[in-house]
Amino acid sequence: PGTRLSALAWGLRQTPSGGICRQTAALMHLLEDFMTWLRQWLAAWLSKRERAAPDACPAFALRIPADHPPLDDTPDHPADFGLKACWLAVKTAEPEQVLTLLKAQDVRRANWQSGIDTAYWACHEKYQENIYVPFISPPVRGWVFVVGVPPLEAAHLPTTQHFETLTAPLVAHFPEVQAFGSYRVVDYVAWAKAVDGQWLRCFAYADGEILQNEGAQIAEERQLGLTELHGLEFAEGEFEAWVDCDGSDEFMPLKLAGLWSVNPDDLPEMDIAPGIGW
Repeated sequence: PGTRLSALAWGLRQTPSGGICRQTAALMHLLEDFMTWLRQWLAAWLSKRERAAPDACPAFALRIPADHPPLDDTPDHPADFGLKACWLAVKTAEPEQVLTLLKAQDVRRANWQSGIDTAYWACHEKYQENIYVPFISPPVRGWVFVVGVPPLEAAHLPTTQHFETLTAPLVAHFPEVQAFGSYRVVDYVAWAKAVDGQWLRCFAYADGEILQNEGAQIAEERQLGLTELHGLEFAEGEFEAWVDCDGSDEFMPLKLAGLWSVNPDDLPEMDIAPGIGW
């Protein structure tokens, strides 16, 4: 807009007086366009500042509300999960360490089925109150699951900061932490991998928009045929390629989990002894 205004100002100096009115009208239109652009730019800039503000995140709690579904501490075999859920896979055989680092306000023993049921319930019924009731599983082949965590990246600020706050001590302590999310209602898919204290890859997509895309695509993503996307905007032809490769299929995060750690959809078929978690 600045270049166009400068060119018009030069034209005014070269125009006979009879054309001044027309040039003035044109200038006013350009000024209106400029002000519209400026307002949009400022709105986007302020939005980014709000996203970066540490005090913009309301408090959240890891606790069990009074109206929670019943919890059962009778050991049972692993139950499957993954669809319409967000979860972590932590590389450790000691779930007690995970529990300590999460600093939950209320801790109770629960078996697989009742723990996962309660985690799902909280994510769908208590998210507006910023209450999460994650289930920390017994170890499975060297991994501990944390089921029912905030999304990796949502279209709004609070849950994103909740995720970062929740995972920071885990990422700093354990050799590897993975995050996954799937919610078919808005085509939400997400996955991330942290190794040795650093997030190497973070990706999230929902409702036709790339929400997060940090780090280079990992070999297992290519193995699943996922189109490599660059940045947060679809380049020409990329959205069609993303649709064609089933990138937003609700099972894609579970398939990737199977290559990185454990596909939670396969748990009931795995030969795992009954157990209880928290």
